Amino acid sequence: MTEQSTIRPRRLWYGIAIAVLVVGIAAGIGAFLFALRPALGDLQRFETGQTVRLSLSAGQRRTLYVSGDTAGGDLRCTASPAGLSLSETSGLTMSQGDESWSAAYQLRADRTGSYRLTCTSPAGRKELAVGATLSGPRLVGGIVAAVACPCGGLLFAGIVCLVVALRRHARRRALREATPPAG
Repeated sequence: MTEQSTIRPRRLWYGIAIAVLVVGIAAGIGAFLFALRPALGDLQRFETGQTVRLSLSAGQRRTLYVSGDTAGGDLRCTASPAGLSLSETSGLTMSQGDESWSAAYQLRADRTGSYRLTCTSPAGRKELAVGATLSGPRLVGGIVAAVACPCGGLLFAGIVCLVVALRRHARRRALREATPPAG
């Protein structure tokens, strides 16, 4: 019989490979949640005709969402004091719980301050919300990282486990052949 202590590489390498796999999975989950963090944030809700206060830093972006599957269309918004840029947008629909929200405007603060935003619509009352802006590159990067990190961890763990198993097997065979037969 061979002593386990003479067989190299040690079994410790299996544990290291599993640890790297777990870290890869955790990193993938973290990257995905980081990418989705703006969508998971709270929405500041209000209705047409009401004024909402926003405290923004210079360069900070927010999105104005309209409740339902339709974009703002006939929605008219004004901001005061000057310094909050409003640009129409469409195409982004976000669901939060049972509610669906469509992006109507992108808001960007030119300078740090407190702003008032008021929206009106000839179509009547609409539920509105201001929330974080979802960035396409951030979302794509998060999804790629969410797939690449666990796959990289799995690939690394698989290669390490295969190499360790093959080398341990070869070492056992070499020790068996070097040991004289009993008797």
